[in-house]
Amino acid sequence: MDYQNVILAIDSRLQQEEDWNFSYLTAALWWLKSDSDRRFQEALYYLTKAEVWDIASMLQKYIDANSKTSCDGSQ
Repeated sequence: MDYQNVILAIDSRLQQEEDWNFSYLTAALWWLKSDSDRRFQEALYYLTKAEVWDIASMLQKYIDANSKTSCDGSQ
């Protein structure tokens, strides 16, 4: 799974969500597009604040899959 799918899901949700979620989703999107080493953790934080559990779950699966490949050296 590519985290670009998460970006597409956030973009789609931004078109549907109420105003109170907009700032959290925008922040998550900003973090995902940044160069920071913390981008995935920060994006996950904002996705959970926005209570978009389906997208947060997608990102968590991506983080988990990549941390396993990094740990076992198979990347």
